[in-house]
Amino acid sequence: MSLDQIFGCDHGNSSHMDMMDMTLHFGTHETVLFKWWKTESIIGLLIACFIWFLIAFFYEGIKGLRFWLATQDATARRNRREEVDNLEDDESVRSSTRLLMGTRVSSMKLRVSHAFLHGFQSFFGLILMLVAMTFNVWIILAVSIGMAIGFFVFHGAPNVGDNANDCC
Repeated sequence: MSLDQIFGCDHGNSSHMDMMDMTLHFGTHETVLFKWWKTESIIGLLIACFIWFLIAFFYEGIKGLRFWLATQDATARRNRREEVDNLEDDESVRSSTRLLMGTRVSSMKLRVSHAFLHGFQSFFGLILMLVAMTFNVWIILAVSIGMAIGFFVFHGAPNVGDNANDCC
């Protein structure tokens, strides 16, 4: 079995009957992302909606984790700067060098974890967009509700001074 067959990428001998409906609809018979994932009943559609609800919920969790990491990093940097500023002159060179070296190592770890989480978040964001392009209203609602509840759980209400676009 080839990758084209697994992912439903058979480009030969297709007819207009295989074309997807590109208008919003409420159907229960749906092909969800892959040719092998078909919902043939209300139960199948409910299971698919639940799966996409969970993926959207955890997508917001990843965004919340990235925002939390950025907040923790900003707090740690502020605390380190205050420590360096409060050092006495005789120990300041030695201690500030040690603090700054620790900052570089932890900063690199944070950047790598942030990059990994950003890639993960981007991947799932694109997948959620593709599943919404089934134009099935029930699936779109499941994704939207999953993102809304995920935002409520993982983000809460943003502070007035916070700009969510700075992080995620």
